[in-house]
Amino acid sequence: MLIKAELQEILHGQRGMIQGIRACLERECMVSSVTLIYAMIDALAALTRPVSDSRTSGSIFRGWLDKYADCSTLNCTSSELWGARCGVLHLYSPESDLSLRGRANTLYYQWQQGPAADACVDLPSGSIVIKVEELFDFAIKAAKTFQDVADNDKDMTRIIESHLRQLLCYKPFSTLSLANSGKALS
Repeated sequence: MLIKAELQEILHGQRGMIQGIRACLERECMVSSVTLIYAMIDALAALTRPVSDSRTSGSIFRGWLDKYADCSTLNCTSSELWGARCGVLHLYSPESDLSLRGRANTLYYQWQQGPAADACVDLPSGSIVIKVEELFDFAIKAAKTFQDVADNDKDMTRIIESHLRQLLCYKPFSTLSLANSGKALS
């Protein structure tokens, strides 16, 4: 059942964004994990856009990262994360328009305890390899910083609340039976 969206529930709820990412991480679904991490950052960044803006943009995504995260901990820039986000979300690919035009390095991913990203193929020159677990920790830390700022900034709280009502937020209920779902894909 759709309910009034609250940032705390959307992020940390029983079936919130962070739990969804954790479920993918636990199942070792690398690209799904990365996709959800970028989607979380994108959604949080969109909450900071001006109240009058119905759409978000790359500059809002990059600005959010520049304000609430330290991209240098991943050895990349907010522009490279934006490009990586575009490649993963739109093409299911490490390449983006930015990387193809030479305006951003291409990001590749590997597990902390897994094989190197270039174990089977050579990566292009200038590629940046990010451990998925570190990307997750990076996003969680940025989300916490964002929440802390939002909790203490009345203007930011007003902006966030104006956009929250547009987000999907469902009240958790007893576990769904997924036994019959996905049969067409089998």
